[in-house]
Amino acid sequence: MKNFESDLNDLRREIISGIFYLHLFGLLEVEYPARNISLSELGKNFFESKPIHRHTERGGIMINPDFTIIAFPEKVSMIGIHLLKVFTELKDFDRVYTFTLTRDSFQQGILLGYDPKQFIQFLRDSSKAELAQNLLFLLDEWGHNLPLVIVTEDCVLLKT
Repeated sequence: MKNFESDLNDLRREIISGIFYLHLFGLLEVEYPARNISLSELGKNFFESKPIHRHTERGGIMINPDFTIIAFPEKVSMIGIHLLKVFTELKDFDRVYTFTLTRDSFQQGILLGYDPKQFIQFLRDSSKAELAQNLLFLLDEWGHNLPLVIVTEDCVLLKT
């Protein structure tokens, strides 16, 4: 039989589930171990119409010779993290993001309709060091050698 306590427990489960999904979508930040809940930058944009910070600090990312990219969340804008997620593979996130740049991930970003020049400019602006020439060469090559198939419809009429 239902009573106040069982209804309260059901409501608590639903609220916790809602908070979990809002956190999963990036709208809430949860600080552990105290479990303080606050709106994230994206949440403030969504709920309070506040603008999203678009500037990434120089040195916000570090590009390793094996094309792994370390991004420091406190120095990289949400737009920059979004570009990294589009053009690279997210490998790990604990206190920093770890991405891997591959030919497939870069070409997938292009095929999704994103501008590779914007991504390359982001890398230039946010990396502490100059971009390596081999990286620029590979990105140019990967961008021009897309596995595209163009399908056209032709019609031939024969009079017999």
